[in-house]
Amino acid sequence: MSNLFDYLTWRNDLTFSKVPCCAVDTLICSCLSYLRLQPVFAKQDMLYVKRASEIIRAINPEEIHFRVKEDLQLLHKMAEGNRYGNVILCGYVDHLDPSMEKQFYALTCLLEDDVMLITYRGTDNTLVGWKEDFNMTFLDTIPSQKEAVQYLETMAIAYPDRRIILCGHSKGGNLAVYAAAFCSFAIQNRIQRVYNHDGPGFSAETLQAAGYRSIAQRIETFVPQSSVVGMLMEHEEHYTVISSTQISLWQHDPYPWEVLGPDFVRLDALDRQSIVLDSTIKHWISELDRSQREAFTDAVFQILSNTNAASFKEMNENRMHSTALILKALNRTDKQTKKMLSDIILKLLSSAKSAIETNLENGKPTN
Repeated sequence: MSNLFDYLTWRNDLTFSKVPCCAVDTLICSCLSYLRLQPVFAKQDMLYVKRASEIIRAINPEEIHFRVKEDLQLLHKMAEGNRYGNVILCGYVDHLDPSMEKQFYALTCLLEDDVMLITYRGTDNTLVGWKEDFNMTFLDTIPSQKEAVQYLETMAIAYPDRRIILCGHSKGGNLAVYAAAFCSFAIQNRIQRVYNHDGPGFSAETLQAAGYRSIAQRIETFVPQSSVVGMLMEHEEHYTVISSTQISLWQHDPYPWEVLGPDFVRLDALDRQSIVLDSTIKHWISELDRSQREAFTDAVFQILSNTNAASFKEMNENRMHSTALILKALNRTDKQTKKMLSDIILKLLSSAKSAIETNLENGKPTN
């Protein structure tokens, strides 16, 4: 079945002025945001996609940082055709602040049909990025969400005559929705659509905000059939289930998502595994108050920080050494914290057992 690369092969000859931006295009731009483009923007504030590809090809491969190799391949594929080759990239921002527990990246794509597409990066493999994600379970607002609003307002003022599309994958989808919900009313009126690709939801308080209510009908959320990340927290908007050739948690990776023509391959419902996991996590979180969630998150990441690794990739590259340091840190943890971690993990196991039993009961045939 076709994927994003096949879509580019098929559609990359037609400019955005001939065929407007669709959901698949926004996932492509969301994937592009995972590529660290510091070398590209070192001496210029804006450039065409095809020029960005030329610069990347010319530099030492060891200086290029990307999440997976497909992110780099995607940029070069985009540069080959008329649709993306002349798209202007600008507004590059890449902030990683351990003291604020913030990981934020945004990029703006100026399309040929007077549309400004803003894409927010999802969680990378840094410990800071993952810690900020976990902070969502006990904070109504995280630092990257606030910066997402500021970024949108800055770019909207810089390009006052352009219509706006927001998008992102994983946490990037969450940031896109949050920015649309909490920007000024004037800017919100310019937003055409918001595309959330398997991004987590929000607290109940956020969903009740007037800004969210007014943008909700313009949000499109896509999740693979075994979605986990995209089902976290609370969602009120309708979501579309799409097919992925991967399995289980690996379906969060957007490259195996199936595409047919100008759209994703759509399915009727989530599979049973996703439903069980979603029920487990939601029940587990509901069993903990905010202070417990915060204490658990801080304890876990404090233990991981003892590896002195900045990312999970670094931890994996030094797996034996990192494991030894984690076990040593766990052994030094005080009894009260150990008991708290143990109790919360037991609650997770209990929630999983309850979710499986409920799902099995609901799946029984009726007479």
